[in-house]
Amino acid sequence: MFLHIFATPFKHESRVLKECRAAFQLDWGKPAMVVALWEQGVAEEEVVEPGVSVWRVALKSRGWPKNLLVQVLKYLEWLYRTVARFRKEDLTIIHAHSVAALPIGVVLKFVTGTPLVYDAHELESHA
Repeated sequence: MFLHIFATPFKHESRVLKECRAAFQLDWGKPAMVVALWEQGVAEEEVVEPGVSVWRVALKSRGWPKNLLVQVLKYLEWLYRTVARFRKEDLTIIHAHSVAALPIGVVLKFVTGTPLVYDAHELESHA
C-alpha cells in the first residue's frame, strides 16, 4: 500500500490523485490510502476511485480550544491514531506532503521500516 499523509481534509487534491492513479495503473498492484484530517461535511472514509481511498482522522480533541498546548495534543492524537492504524500494514512507500505531515511519516518509517518520501507541494518557510 502507498500511504499519503495530508494535514488537510483532502477534498480537491488533484495532484495526489494523479500520483495514486498512475501508480495503480502501472500495475504495481498496490492500492493507495490517503490519511487526512476530518472536518464537518466530509466522509471519514471513502473510496475516491478504484485503488484510491481516504481515511480522514476524526480527532476526539477537535473541538478543544486552539491554544498552543491543546494544538500539540491534537497533533499527538493524529500521530498516535495514524501510527496505530498502519503500524502492521504492508506499506510500500510513505509519502508526507507537508512539513506538518513529516513527523508522522518519520515515526511510521521507524516503526515499519518503510521508505519515506517528503514532497512538499509549496515552498514552506517562516521568514
